[in-house]
Amino acid sequence: MLILEEFKIPNKIINLIGITLRNTTGSVKVQNMMTEEFAINKGLMQGDALSTQLFGVVLEKVLRHIQINKGGSIYTRTLQILAYTGDVNLIGRSTGRLNDAVVQMEEGANEVGLRIN
Repeated sequence: MLILEEFKIPNKIINLIGITLRNTTGSVKVQNMMTEEFAINKGLMQGDALSTQLFGVVLEKVLRHIQINKGGSIYTRTLQILAYTGDVNLIGRSTGRLNDAVVQMEEGANEVGLRIN
């Protein structure tokens, strides 16, 4: 929820999101039989309507951790970041710059509990 506050999402929305994530349970279908319900204490359920939106906010925080020169144009920058949903492409003028960007992205991902595949 701290990331939502950092992006200045109104408290009313943050509270509503928190309410929807509290007391969440799930079960799994194994050989046409459902298991007993279990509590979900971390993360989001796959297919949750909020999951893509919240992941997008977290990914934005990770990408902001990468230091880029925001001035100039697409032709003069040493690094470009292209991101859509869970896919991120880094385009750089040198392998050194790309390596730096990957390290920075991994550090940002670790800060929010994500792992880069």
